[in-house]
Amino acid sequence: MLSIKIKNSNSLLKSKTTKTKNSKSKNRKTTKNKNNNSKKIKRPHIIDKICKIHKKDISGKLNNKLYNSCKINKYCRKYKCQNIDYKIIKAKQTHFGNDYNKIIFDKIKLSCPQNILEDDPKIVKKQKNCVNKTIKNIYKDNKLEEIYKKSDECDNIICAKEKKIFNTNLFRQKKLKFNKSQINKNTSEVDHDLIINGDL
Repeated sequence: MLSIKIKNSNSLLKSKTTKTKNSKSKNRKTTKNKNNNSKKIKRPHIIDKICKIHKKDISGKLNNKLYNSCKINKYCRKYKCQNIDYKIIKAKQTHFGNDYNKIIFDKIKLSCPQNILEDDPKIVKKQKNCVNKTIKNIYKDNKLEEIYKKSDECDNIICAKEKKIFNTNLFRQKKLKFNKSQINKNTSEVDHDLIINGDL
C-alpha cells in the first residue's frame, strides 16, 4: 500500500512540475509575441514626418545635412520651447481658420508690396523690416502678443543656433532649386525668411 501511495504522489509531483514548466514556456511565448507586436507597431515620430520633405535634394540624392538639421531644430523647438510651433498653429487656426497662412501672407503683401527682381541690399533690408513689423502687428491686433514673444524668444535665444544651421542648409537647397529651374538665381533675404516661417 505504501509503495502505491509513493508512486501516486510521485506522479502527482511530475504532473505539477510539467504543468508549471508548460505555463512558464507559454508565458514566455506570449511576452515575446507582445514584444514583437510592439516593435511592429512602432510609428515614426511627428518630427521625422515633418522633416521628411528635406530628406532628398532636387536630384533625388540623400540630403542628410538638411534633414538632420531640420530634426535638431524641431526637437529644440518642441522640447526646449514647450512645443511652441504647435501652440502657434492652434492659435492661428482659432483666430484666422485653416487658411491662416494665406490670410497672413495677403496682409504682408498689402502692407509691404515688393519687387521680386529688386536686389538692392537697402531695399531688401527695408522690406524685411516691413514684413517683421507687419507680422508683429497681426499678432498684436489678434491678442496673440504673448505667444509671439515666446516664439521670438525661441527663434532668437533658446534655439537660435539650431535655427541658424537649419536656415543655412535650407537656403542652400532653395537656391539650388531656383538655379536648376532657372526661375530666379538671386533669391532675396525676405523670400528666405518667408519660406522658413511657412508664409511662402
